[in-house]
Amino acid sequence: MNRLTRLLGGAVIASMLLVLAPTWEAQAVRVPETLSHRSPATAGPVVPGFPIDHVGVLWDDPGHRSDEHASHGAVRFRHDGVWGEWIPLIKDGAPGIGLWASGLVAGDGAQAFQVRGIPAGAGSPRTVAFNTSDGPLRTTGVRVGGAAAIPKCQSRAEWGADESLRERVNPDFAPAQVMTLHHTATSNNDDDPAGTVRAIYAYHTVDNGWRDIGYHYLVSEDGTVFEGRWSGELGETPDDDTYSQACATGGTGADFAHESTDDAADLATGAHAGGYNTGNAGIALLGSFTDAGRYSGEPTQAAVAAAEGVLAEFAGRHGIDPLGTVDYVNSVNTMLGVHAISGHRDYNATECPGDNLYALLPQIRSTVATLLDPVSDSPPSISITSPADASTVDGVVTVSAEASDDVALSSVVLAVDGGELLADSDGSGGWSALWDTRTVADGAHSISAVATDSADQTAQAGISVVVANGAPETMHVADLDGVAASKRRFWKAEVTIEVQDSGSNPVPGASVTGSWNGDGAQCTTGDDGTCTVSSAKIPLDTDIIMFTVSDVSGSLLYVADDNADPDADSNGTSITVSRI
Repeated sequence: MNRLTRLLGGAVIASMLLVLAPTWEAQAVRVPETLSHRSPATAGPVVPGFPIDHVGVLWDDPGHRSDEHASHGAVRFRHDGVWGEWIPLIKDGAPGIGLWASGLVAGDGAQAFQVRGIPAGAGSPRTVAFNTSDGPLRTTGVRVGGAAAIPKCQSRAEWGADESLRERVNPDFAPAQVMTLHHTATSNNDDDPAGTVRAIYAYHTVDNGWRDIGYHYLVSEDGTVFEGRWSGELGETPDDDTYSQACATGGTGADFAHESTDDAADLATGAHAGGYNTGNAGIALLGSFTDAGRYSGEPTQAAVAAAEGVLAEFAGRHGIDPLGTVDYVNSVNTMLGVHAISGHRDYNATECPGDNLYALLPQIRSTVATLLDPVSDSPPSISITSPADASTVDGVVTVSAEASDDVALSSVVLAVDGGELLADSDGSGGWSALWDTRTVADGAHSISAVATDSADQTAQAGISVVVANGAPETMHVADLDGVAASKRRFWKAEVTIEVQDSGSNPVPGASVTGSWNGDGAQCTTGDDGTCTVSSAKIPLDTDIIMFTVSDVSGSLLYVADDNADPDADSNGTSITVSRI
């Protein structure tokens, strides 16, 4: 069993957790072909001839490329004949050496775009527009029949990689040394992350000239992990090449970026950190995480959690200490002391992965370390402190429990004869509840308590008690009387409720709740056992209104079946009042 499978068994990589779904038949995976339009960067509008999903701008050998705050130009889009605002271009999270490339800017279906402000001295400035949603459907793979799953990962075939784009060479492989986080410098709140991955793939492969997409893993805002750089073996044609198993047919992502699922498998060399790619795993979160206007944003919790799962699997598989530092050595023996989990800016002059993701790196390293070596968490303990076991009880009694856990309790549930009495996730007032023993028959009854901790471990305790109330004292509605009063533009109804005990004595302090045709009402009986509710401002076109008693609470047990009305103008529970 490989390390990823073991971690999945412990529910560590939530982003790749497989949920069983019904079996399906063999089915072709079909996605729209990625449409592209490439042209020199000019001052005039560019009309690609298809709705624009993304635009990238790039040029050769910029003399100012180390200055991240220099102006890199801007792009604007035309929708339905109207030009939008100029959007500043920011550097792609993974540009090549001797190349400046913007992050892909979302066009949101624009008909045209225009670029301005490209720095003087930029070599061969050019643009590329992509559409990943409207091209003719193209088959990218086949899901086989059998046990299917709904995963939180997608292989290249599943997100629609056009394998004919990548260069037909076997990947270079090297032992894994470090892990690097990126942002893709694309739009946040992306409603088509798979389409964005396809655009980045074409941009990196064709326009940056990197053979393939630069990253090993890409993570969307909902926590889906997309397979990045291809790591298979060449066949006679792209169709004959070897590929990672589709997540929808049982794949776990363990074969992403590696020669195989073996723990000792080497890492395919990517193209995400110029000059420092050997043995360096690139994990890119889709989006932009700076505080700069349109590109401002925070990574989602789901995306960070998914990235932490990938980092934990990778660190565990390759024996990397996520809290440690590494003397990283690239393919030409350039040594650099870095954190085992770093940001792109730790290798190259770039804002990537954005200040808001970079600031999370200490927390991410700590979480990854915890995932690899989780804190021991023992089950909770619980005991029932009152009433005493085997005791005889009557009336209203307090049922209490004491519970504790070495990490954290999440809930305590108290029950009588299996029926829930209390479900408390706070415990700030203690774990206790009142039990009116008059609601059950005299005799033996069981009380149970169950404590659950933050790791979903449980403990339980139970006792038996004897209820001895004798014949319970009860109360009921003894009379309902209604009257109506006429006003100039409306009328008013009043109902007087009389509450008596089983000996026909008035019950003071009883709380009566009910409703007027569904509108709530409440009153409390006085010393004579009566109280009055009223419904004011009834429209004149309403001839009757009904009041219904829903509950009576107090020191005695309310028995609705005993409700009566001696003057027979109601059934003791409901009464109709007519307009005068």
